[in-house]
Amino acid sequence: MTNWLCLLIYAPFLLITTILLFSKLTGNQSSFGKNNTFFYVALFGAQALEVLYYMVPSHKGVEHIFGVSIAFIALIPVSFSFAISGFYRLDRLTPAWLSKALFIIPVITAVLAITSPLHSLLITDFTFITDVPLLQPKVHYAPWFMVFIIYSQIVMIAVALTVLSPFSKLPSSYRRGS
Repeated sequence: MTNWLCLLIYAPFLLITTILLFSKLTGNQSSFGKNNTFFYVALFGAQALEVLYYMVPSHKGVEHIFGVSIAFIALIPVSFSFAISGFYRLDRLTPAWLSKALFIIPVITAVLAITSPLHSLLITDFTFITDVPLLQPKVHYAPWFMVFIIYSQIVMIAVALTVLSPFSKLPSSYRRGS
């Protein structure tokens, strides 16, 4: 696998996200909810930086792009949870302080990711295993990254429970299937 093959794999995902983001920003409302603009921006940023990651020949540039892409990735789980809560119209039930508190760990992670060349609080070591045919980094993460991973998993489990909870209220004849 080469860098160009990776670009061909990521291009359709980036195109789909671009179309969704463009349709959202031009005012076309989708059925996915009204709180999904931030999710689309975070997803677009992560995918665009992933494409850029394979295009940059400089090792230092790749390291910086990797850190910034982690910043976008850090915001995806919480913004996805807001998109889902908007779809199920649960955003009115969520207190404002909770909405703000959910962003504490992702914002700290994003700041640490952007400034990662200056410290070792998120990434302790960033080296390259191979350059040709595919640029493969070897990354050693600091303990804060594990805090973020556990937090993201908790948020995604909460989203899954939010999606599955309406099905438990259905009569058993609907839950059985065909």
